[in-house]
Amino acid sequence: MNPKVSVIIPCYNEPENVFRRSLESVIRQTLEDIEIIIILDNPDNNELKDIIGEYQSRCDKIVLLTPENNLGRGNARNLGIWSAQGKYVAIHDADDIDAPERLGEQYDYMEENPEVGVVFSGTVFTDEQGSIIPDSKSTPTPESKSLFQKQLNHQTMFIKTEIIQAFGGYADINYGEDIDLWMRLYLEDIQMGKIDALHSYYLSPLESSHSDYIEKLKKWRLSSLQFYVKYFRHTARDPLFFRFLVTTLSDYVALHFGKKNYIKYRNFTSRVKNYNSENK
Repeated sequence: MNPKVSVIIPCYNEPENVFRRSLESVIRQTLEDIEIIIILDNPDNNELKDIIGEYQSRCDKIVLLTPENNLGRGNARNLGIWSAQGKYVAIHDADDIDAPERLGEQYDYMEENPEVGVVFSGTVFTDEQGSIIPDSKSTPTPESKSLFQKQLNHQTMFIKTEIIQAFGGYADINYGEDIDLWMRLYLEDIQMGKIDALHSYYLSPLESSHSDYIEKLKKWRLSSLQFYVKYFRHTARDPLFFRFLVTTLSDYVALHFGKKNYIKYRNFTSRVKNYNSENK
């Protein structure tokens, strides 16, 4: 009998403590009828391979896929998606922590709302000690009429397997593959649902020790610009299009001057926005 949910976890080079905490949050889900598909997208990472083998020895829900070459996160997820046996696919990144009730509540929601094709939940940032950062909660807003105000919290995505397979999974791009998928779902009128509950906790980028954070942020901004171009016929109709285009361009330019100047730039623009709001 097939499981109810297939959890897709691509991993590459996550620190041991981060990966263990993340995987254990999936193993401890209140919904027990699941399979956990881990894609080790780094064939040379024997440390992670050994850790996964350790968990496999005591948890028969875990399936390990080991591609011969690095696929990139989107294609690694696709490998898991095409292997999925569950009615639903749940996305989980190897540095996220899921609330114990996440999969159970998302499964119940989808069963009670069969017209919905995909559902998203709330997320929150934590620091390195696991403490929640104030005012960092993000609630999904799939009902927003503006494409640029649809907050969808990718790490909580829970979608019908038949739908994501029919759409071919993620595009073969290094950054922005989640936005590209959402756009394709949106254009085909796939109904999106939301659950306000906090279902995912993840490390704040500003708390992260990764030295390549700014470089990744530049690539994210570049992928956003590429997204605007690829779907220009649709995005240009949105009344918020030019505001977001200018913001993204400004961010991308500011990021080239380094992390400190970027933070100063963001603080400055926030003060300008607040001033304009107060003096309308």
